[in-house]
Amino acid sequence: MKKLVVLALSMVFFTGAAFAAKSVNLKAGFDTFGNLGLKQDNNEASALVDTAFSVAIEGLSKVVEGMDNLKVGVGLEYQFFRQINENNDFGYAGMKYRFIPIYLTAQYSPSENYPIYVKGNLGYSLILDVPQRDRAETNGGLYLGAGVGYECKYGFIVELMYGMYSGSIKALGETKAMDLSYSKLGINFGYKFDI
Repeated sequence: MKKLVVLALSMVFFTGAAFAAKSVNLKAGFDTFGNLGLKQDNNEASALVDTAFSVAIEGLSKVVEGMDNLKVGVGLEYQFFRQINENNDFGYAGMKYRFIPIYLTAQYSPSENYPIYVKGNLGYSLILDVPQRDRAETNGGLYLGAGVGYECKYGFIVELMYGMYSGSIKALGETKAMDLSYSKLGINFGYKFDI
């Protein structure tokens, strides 16, 4: 129930901010070099994660009039299920999970018409649709992202983004939750719509 309330409030915020946006970026890409860490008390484990896909939408607008090279906005990323690689430190292989981050984003380029930009994301990542949800309670956590992008002619964009996601899982009957930390490198392709 708590996750549904957070998701509903986030969507209201996202929708309102999107209406104020001057441009919208639609992106799709694949996430590679994934690593999932799990920690409970002094016990830690990590595992490689198979390559997976994600889609995202961002609404951006200029912060200050006359400073056209800095844009801020909001974003939402939807990750398709990703699976733990067979070679891992966990007691079970093949676990599937996904994070759904809702975030603030800032994008900066040296000048307005310069095609290369750097960007940073800060937000909250939900953990949704975990197949083991009947045996565990999940809670989201902090999301951080940083990367570079290139805006091609005709509105096409290419981005290289590094993301870190956190959350926790508590198995039913357990008193302590296990902390999750997921990191990955995303290669995204998209299109910018000016509004």
